[in-house]
Amino acid sequence: MQPPIQKNKSVGITHALRGLLWACGDQINLKIQLTIAIIAIGMGVSIHIDTIEWLFIVSAIAVVLTTELLNTSIEQTTDAITQSYSTYIKRAKDTAAAAVLIASVYAAVVGAIIFMPKLI
Repeated sequence: MQPPIQKNKSVGITHALRGLLWACGDQINLKIQLTIAIIAIGMGVSIHIDTIEWLFIVSAIAVVLTTELLNTSIEQTTDAITQSYSTYIKRAKDTAAAAVLIASVYAAVVGAIIFMPKLI
């Protein structure tokens, strides 16, 4: 058995950054989510949230952005497979979108719990 081929780690990072930059430039939902993330970070800085609160905010942002990127990759992959209607592809896209919805609701709840008491 041959040893696994060693890949250049910087090439993987280059591909990841290329994908992120493409998604940021092409996907309107990701732009909206990034804008909301920047607003949340700005609010956190301005009202001096504590370390635990930062962990929740940053985690919520990461979960939303990650699920949106996964949703985008599923959409791109299924579109590359076929442009014809398929119940299976519709289910895949709908399920991926549901994951983004759940992550977004989680992030909204985290934001409300952390920011609302400080703003009222």
